Amino acid sequence: MAHLSEPTSVLRFPFRGSVLFHAVSMACLVHLFGVATVQAQSDRILGRPVEEWAKILHQSSDANKRQAAAFAIGKMTGKSTVPFRELKKALGAEKDPRVREAIQFSLGDLAPSLGAIPADLELQRLLLASLADGDWGVRRSAVYTLGSLPFRDDTSFAALDKSRKDDQGEVRQNVAWALARYGKSAVPALAELLSDPQPAVRRESAQALAELAQDPDANVRFALPSLFSLCQDPDLEVRKKALLALGKIVEPKDADAADPVRAALADRDGEIRLQAALVLSNIGTKAAKDAVGVLAEMLRRGNLQQQRDSALALRNLGTFASPALGELAQALGHADAQVRQNAAFALGAVKANAEPAVPKLLDLAIQSNELPSVRVKAAVALGEIGDVPSIARAIPTILDVIQNPREHGDVRHRLIWVVFGYFRRLNEFPQVESSLTRVCSEPSSLANKQVRYHAAYLLGLLKKDQVPSQALNVLHEFLLDTTLRVYQGELSQVGSGDQEAKSGQSRVTTQLGEDGRRMALDALTVVGPAVVGKRRDIVQQLRALANDAKTDPEIRKKSQSLLADL
Repeated sequence: MAHLSEPTSVLRFPFRGSVLFHAVSMACLVHLFGVATVQAQSDRILGRPVEEWAKILHQSSDANKRQAAAFAIGKMTGKSTVPFRELKKALGAEKDPRVREAIQFSLGDLAPSLGAIPADLELQRLLLASLADGDWGVRRSAVYTLGSLPFRDDTSFAALDKSRKDDQGEVRQNVAWALARYGKSAVPALAELLSDPQPAVRRESAQALAELAQDPDANVRFALPSLFSLCQDPDLEVRKKALLALGKIVEPKDADAADPVRAALADRDGEIRLQAALVLSNIGTKAAKDAVGVLAEMLRRGNLQQQRDSALALRNLGTFASPALGELAQALGHADAQVRQNAAFALGAVKANAEPAVPKLLDLAIQSNELPSVRVKAAVALGEIGDVPSIARAIPTILDVIQNPREHGDVRHRLIWVVFGYFRRLNEFPQVESSLTRVCSEPSSLANKQVRYHAAYLLGLLKKDQVPSQALNVLHEFLLDTTLRVYQGELSQVGSGDQEAKSGQSRVTTQLGEDGRRMALDALTVVGPAVVGKRRDIVQQLRALANDAKTDPEIRKKSQSLLADL
């Protein structure tokens, strides 16, 4: 189940006529018990243990004092179950709706701190009864508690689902929050609540769907049509939450349905414009080209998180991000490493159009005092930009980094990808063979494994039957390694830009494909049977791969083909 947060709006607080339940309850305690400040501890509040507060809650004839006692007990959020039991006991006997409201809310506040509370059918019965209470505050706090309790079943879910029809918007808002705690089964109900007449309900429903989008089993795409329409909702906060959810759900195939998001690029609110641009970037390329202006502006003038998100979002636009080339190049010198990293990564997607930024990318990639994560993305970008004069001139410098065992392994690995792009021209660089052979001669380690494999592969393709023995040694190691997969690229999903959302919600996922030993087999095929046949260790491993039914079919087939030619 997805990790979920509490409701976004203060409207879940049960005391009607108040802005914040906490503030009103504090004022109540100060007024009734004559203290200036209230400091809560896990075992006492106002210096009183739970037993004293429970006595007031159970025995006082003053409803205001019972209400305050319920609040006080609800602040005792330690591991003891005594406060929870006392509140439950009082709920069954209490008649005053204000006090019952406070009791239920405190039960909901205590529940998360108690961990795995056993299923309590009696408490469930009391709360379900409260859902039909004539007082809407009681119904609202009952919904909150049902959503807070860790024991959930079909009975509670059905009752909450029925409460979607409650005539009070504040109750329905809490229903949206509570239903989301039931995971994927709540998606259809939440999708319906997106059309609720109350903005707070629409907002909470969109927020809930954004959270459920983190659960791969939840079919949140069911709600896409309604979420797209909410991009033009008259309520600002509803638009924000709809875009927050869309940013987590949309895929490239949603391009044709994205017109409402594109329209939001002209929203009067700057945060909405950025969110819309980020959503479009997650759809990608041509569908997002209209977002480039907003993203470039945010990269120039936004706050730090907005600059990070905008730079990464531009990556998803591919060559359509070319109008932001100036902003991306300038961002390579940003004080924040994440901005530099994302900007470098985005420039790679711009391809050859990014050549004006190559000198700065080269500086980032080869400077040993730069963070490895930034250097890696700069190296990836150089490889993606391809064969341009400014990179070709830097091949000798790049080879110096690749052959230096003191350099970071991931940086060396990604820089050798840049050399791959010049395969047909490598005869122009006489130091290539010696540099790659030096890499193959290094003692094997986890840090240099990838760069050694790639160096051996490249030498096999270049030198053919003249391949150095050091490369053959590494190709034999390569054949023994079952952990590798062929790199197929990286997918970026950009965070929402929502100021209420937690930072760091953007992510880059590496896409991996078939068994990486295919590369070793390809290189050995080019080297040829005359050379391969003389290496007993390689032939032995080829036979093992060819005869093992558990071997990847393609690897097995290639091994058999190589053996047949020997």
